[in-house]
Amino acid sequence: MIRSRVFAFAAVCALALAGCGDGSYSGLAGSADVETVGDATAIVAHRPTGSQYAAAAIDAVDTFGAALGGVAALENLQLAGGGGATFCHTFAGFGGEWVPALAMTLGWQGDTSGVASARRRPGTPLAVNAIAAGTAFVGPEGSIEPLDAWSRAQCPSATPTYAIIGKALVLPFKIPFRVDYRNGRLSGVSVSHATFGEYSIALTTKRVARTLRIEGIIDDGRTRIADLRADALGSGDLIITSTGAQYRLVGWSVVG
Repeated sequence: MIRSRVFAFAAVCALALAGCGDGSYSGLAGSADVETVGDATAIVAHRPTGSQYAAAAIDAVDTFGAALGGVAALENLQLAGGGGATFCHTFAGFGGEWVPALAMTLGWQGDTSGVASARRRPGTPLAVNAIAAGTAFVGPEGSIEPLDAWSRAQCPSATPTYAIIGKALVLPFKIPFRVDYRNGRLSGVSVSHATFGEYSIALTTKRVARTLRIEGIIDDGRTRIADLRADALGSGDLIITSTGAQYRLVGWSVVG
């Protein structure tokens, strides 16, 4: 699925944030946004709803997907010597209409920097160690808008690219990860000690019948909120633990 409102930047631009949230989930879903009886119960109990957990998990996965997509091109590096090549890639994205049931808007922006191991000839393994860092947003529809502004600032840049015009949750993220390529294909990915706002992210790689399988979890330190399963192409499923809701993952992006 192509997202008409998802975009990428080579660099990001300056913006004054207005009306930022207080860092809690309060206000993310009013009665009009309640999708399930469980959501209504969670709101009464002043805790995140299943829909809010889903929005945060989707935002986290899409953010990581954007970071991973930025380093995928490094597989084409042709380096003559030993050592490594440093890189920095800035990315941003915006959307939410691909999961209409949530009635939320998602955004993310940041940069990925790291080192790609040098290789002497094509076809040999390539390892990339990187850290993606920046800020993501989750809010009701209409609470976040992308700016029609551009900048030639050099990476890294954490300058916001969105106007927050309503109640929205601001999620700083830091995602250390490693990806390995062999013969032009992803052969391994790992994420550990990664944070996305109050959440933690972990991904590991397994091989089942010679097939690469990537599994991951997202939790808040007490509760597992989502499980992820994907193949080497980043296609699979994201399952919200509290509700059982399942979202399709294609090319490391959630498409509904």
